Formats: sequence, C-alpha cells, structure tokens
Amino acid sequence: SGRVLDQPPQSALVHDTYVTRYRRNDKHKRLANDTVATFVKQTNNTDATQISDMSALVLDGPEAITAETLLRAGLRPENILVPNPSTAVVTTLRSTHQVHAWAGTVEAYLKETRRRRQHQHDLV
Repeated sequence: SGRVLDQPPQSALVHDTYVTRYRRNDKHKRLANDTVATFVKQTNNTDATQISDMSALVLDGPEAITAETLLRAGLRPENILVPNPSTAVVTTLRSTHQVHAWAGTVEAYLKETRRRRQHQHDLV
C-alpha cells in the first residue's frame, strides 16, 4: 500500500567511482557475495521462508554483482532493492537487471522508509 520511492533527491547527481574492471575480479566482493548467497540458501532450508519471497537491500553498482548473485540464489528482482546516488547507475540497474533501484543514498532511503514505516528487508 506504500508509494514506491522513485524520486531522485538533489544528491542524485553523483558519479560512480569504483572502476568497472575491478568489480568483477574483486575476490573479496565475490567471497562476500558467495557467503551471502550460501546464507540465503541455508535459510531457505531451515526456515519456512521461501527464497523467492525474501527481500534484500544491497549496495551495488551498474553491474549489479551482488544483486545478480542473489538472483542466482533465487530472489526475485522486484524484491532486491538497490539504493544508489547515481541516476545513471539507477537507470542501468532498472533497465538491465530489472531490480528495484532507488535514486539516492542508502541513508536517505532508510530515513524515508523509517518515516513511512515501510520496507522491512530479510537481508541487508
């Protein structure tokens, strides 16, 4: 029943600075994402919660490496929220990866959703 938060704040004019070629090869990012995916799968095996019904709040860039890992684990794209202050990245996340991208910082997103008392996430 809540309104989708799609309006970019003034701070949305930020450029992504994490160099693309390093993202996919970052062994620490891959390890963290694989660990999260394993946790999601284990939760599904021990809990009545279905992976496809879980929701996640993740920080991601235009390649959506973390979101793509969660998609492969079984989450639905509309249940993966990715706040990002770069409007160009948000556009890419929405069009290429079909995840729910929000134009703004994670802090602004959390403040807004706390104020509205909405968007409880299973995974942050």
